[in-house]
Amino acid sequence: MKKYLLRLIEGDILSQEDTHNIMLNIISEQYNEHQIAALLMALQTRGVSVDELLGFRQALLETGDLFGIRDCRCRLQGEQARKRRLIVG
Repeated sequence: MKKYLLRLIEGDILSQEDTHNIMLNIISEQYNEHQIAALLMALQTRGVSVDELLGFRQALLETGDLFGIRDCRCRLQGEQARKRRLIVG
């Protein structure tokens, strides 16, 4: 991560391959929360390029658990109902 942060501080734009590898490492918990926060701050300060964004996206698509919005709503509604039962009952 350090090499990526140094490049961002210098104003470099990371390649699609770089951000793809960064996201894979984030997903596999290779970086701690401070490293991830520093990365996000550096990207936010300069702004994210299209290639950087595409690298992050590709890694998420390769590793992500894809589900539809309907599934998400059902999970949220189920969680809310469970919380109500805990409070009431």
